[in-house]
Amino acid sequence: MPRVSNLMAPLCRVSHWFYRTVLSFFCFIIALPFIVFRFATRKFTLESLIDLCLNKIPPVIGRPILSSAIAFEAPFTGSIFSDVKSFSVDEKEGTIKGVISIPDVPHLRNPFNSLHAAALANLGELVTGLCVVLWLDRNKQYRGIPSELKIKFVKKARGTVDGVCTLNMNDIAACIEKNPNGAGYEVSCEIKDQKGDVCAVCSVVWTLSKKEAKKKA
Repeated sequence: MPRVSNLMAPLCRVSHWFYRTVLSFFCFIIALPFIVFRFATRKFTLESLIDLCLNKIPPVIGRPILSSAIAFEAPFTGSIFSDVKSFSVDEKEGTIKGVISIPDVPHLRNPFNSLHAAALANLGELVTGLCVVLWLDRNKQYRGIPSELKIKFVKKARGTVDGVCTLNMNDIAACIEKNPNGAGYEVSCEIKDQKGDVCAVCSVVWTLSKKEAKKKA
């Protein structure tokens, strides 16, 4: 049985990649007029791209485009075939919330008939990172880079799983103001299966600081 699984995993990976590539290409062609319109009418930002793909055009078209854009920018992250389900900014509560899922496919599995630990860690880093990058995109006076990753596994992950992260924008800004030369801020997410059970908890520490002012020549 393991031999069959080892043979099927590369084949499934190639077929899944081909399906996602073809789907994304056709979705991109359909959405191209909307993207050009956005470029022509206002500055194109990460937030506007997310808003365009998830809210302005049908999700069946927008979600593959957004996921493909992420895979293009971070090819290793693209190997888990992530699907950005939702991303929202709540100005009243001061939060950014994101939900990203990955499928249960053979090449993401381990020998214990469940999703591999590295795939779950990759998902956790992606959803927490996208929340932070979205915040940095709105606050260009700051910069940041992940410096530590921790993950606790609660139960075996089987089936499609969702990485859910909520970032408090007020807390992250206050953290940097206290330590403008370099602050460590921890962002956490829960990885849940389709029953709603928590399979893992991932935490990523971002080192954040204020950008140095450009010296005039």
